[in-house]
Order: sequence, then structure tokens, then C-alpha cells
Amino acid sequence: MENTDTIVKEEEIPRYVEKNHYNYTPLEIAERKKHIRDAVRDYPHLPPIWVDWAYDMVKNMPEDELKDIINNKKWEGECKRKRDSAGGIIPNALVIDSV
Repeated sequence: MENTDTIVKEEEIPRYVEKNHYNYTPLEIAERKKHIRDAVRDYPHLPPIWVDWAYDMVKNMPEDELKDIINNKKWEGECKRKRDSAGGIIPNALVIDSV
């Protein structure tokens, strides 16, 4: 009796390839990883994804615009929302004590 079963070659599942939205070179990717790793270590209170976003934003910003932001302190200032002593944001609501 003949064996009629056929061997089906399974397709390989491709490995994950990190997206390169800004077309960084391999050297720039290595520098980016190092700078982000160092910034996360130096600023542990910041979420790592914020550091990642900030790096890409500043790296891809025109140099004259970046100098203008730094020299004119455009990103500095106080938070306009009031915070309570526990660290949360006070919502816009009227609190009435019931007696």
C-alpha cells in the first residue's frame, strides 16, 4: 500500500523587526539606544516611553527651532493645574460638607 500523505512545508514565521520610522542608520540606532538607556537611568521618575519620544522629537527637530526653544525658555513654566498635597489633581467640582 502506498503512502499518499504529503509533507507540507510549514512557512517560517518572520522575526520581529524593529520599526525605523526616521530611517536611522545602524550607528544612529546604537547611539539612540545608548542615549535612551542613559536617560532612563538618570531620570527614573520618567516613563521610558516618554524618553523614547523626546529623543526622536529633539533629534529630528531643526537645530534653529531647538535653539529658539532653549534660549527663549518656551517649554519652561509652572503647571497651570492645582495639585493637592497627596499629589493628585484637584478636579473642577464643588465640594459641600453635609452636616
